[in-house]
Amino acid sequence: MRIYGKGKKERLLPLHPMVVPLIKSYMESLEEYQLHPSQPVFLNKNGKKLNPRGLHKIFKEILQKAGLPPQRFSLHHLRHTFATLLIQENKENVDLRTVQELLAVMKV
Repeated sequence: MRIYGKGKKERLLPLHPMVVPLIKSYMESLEEYQLHPSQPVFLNKNGKKLNPRGLHKIFKEILQKAGLPPQRFSLHHLRHTFATLLIQENKENVDLRTVQELLAVMKV
């Protein structure tokens, strides 16, 4: 998925194969004008662009529903856990530059 970050910097976001059909299904539910490349893909409950604060709120709600203490975890923790596991599980094959790029995509 192509995304645009700070300063309109373009990045390619790798998606797990399990996520692709979910994204496609979600996009099929959008209005045609919402599919224009300049339109945000993820919207809040008011139909506006999902911002970091909204994403943080959703993350905390999911933690609570899962029975985990929301105050103990953050999106920043998730980001670092992702990088740590990626490096630990792929010691011989991981390119640190790639990990840096993936973390840049996940900047929250």
